[in-house]
Amino acid sequence: MVIISHLFYGSIDWLGWLGVQIFFVISGYIISAGFLREEMHFSDISLSGFYVRRAFRILPPLALYVAVIVALASTEAVPAHSMRAAYSLLFVCDLRNANCGGWLGAHTWSLSVEEQFYAVIPILFIWLGSKRRAALTLSAFSMPIFVIVLFFFKFTETAKFLSQFLAIGWGVACALNESTVQKIISRMPSGSLGMLILAILLVASQSGSRFATILNAIALSPLLVFLLMRTLTTPSLLSRILSSAPFASLGLASYSLYLWQQLAVWPAVAHGNLVLAIAALSVCVVFCFASYFLFERPFIRRGRKLAATMRVHF
Repeated sequence: MVIISHLFYGSIDWLGWLGVQIFFVISGYIISAGFLREEMHFSDISLSGFYVRRAFRILPPLALYVAVIVALASTEAVPAHSMRAAYSLLFVCDLRNANCGGWLGAHTWSLSVEEQFYAVIPILFIWLGSKRRAALTLSAFSMPIFVIVLFFFKFTETAKFLSQFLAIGWGVACALNESTVQKIISRMPSGSLGMLILAILLVASQSGSRFATILNAIALSPLLVFLLMRTLTTPSLLSRILSSAPFASLGLASYSLYLWQQLAVWPAVAHGNLVLAIAALSVCVVFCFASYFLFERPFIRRGRKLAATMRVHF
């Protein structure tokens, strides 16, 4: 969805934004479910282990991408201001007036949101203990109201910043209340998947008015949670497609693809040549698989081993 919106730059931005919101819900769910499994297995959550695994997963591919962009900018193969993509390593590209290199670094705003959220949520998981389910679920429900109040009282920038975390927060709440959500899903009619998708598309495509802002804040993330759990727990054409070998394989290279597609589709943005961008994107997919197996996976393994060692010795 993100790539399609980039290929048709400016005309369907809402589609790419929706793709990111889906990713945020999945991310919040997966990370939190991982914490719960770790606690069940080890009786605690290793904060240092989490951050070590996270650093070895996120930083090496990002550093490689930034290094290539800076090198290209230094030779004027891409605009010189693209060097500011290096600021993405600080995870600040979602902040107001952040300049992270224009087109070639702007997409890292979503990575910044994710890492800022995960600088806080593991600490809350540990600190809240047995109260985390009630506290974080209440936060997921109340945060949209808080964001809307800020919008109405003209604290627009603060509201925009906090609204970035709504979908991840609902993903966390979903993991903490998975059995309850599954019970609700089991009672939904057989045609509910299509209705969910239609409702999500209608909500996401609305923008501009106060009503659209309220609708987006309140309705979109819960709808995405139900779509996620409906797809995971109930057989459907969509779930069969998403769990097929090609899509599962593509998931391995998804982080690299997220990073490098911005450079691959850049010709379409810079020169309006859609055919060239699609050809470059095809090469990008091959490169991303190579990146995963030859570059990323060794770092992932090292991070896991180091995290396991830290759990034993610290």
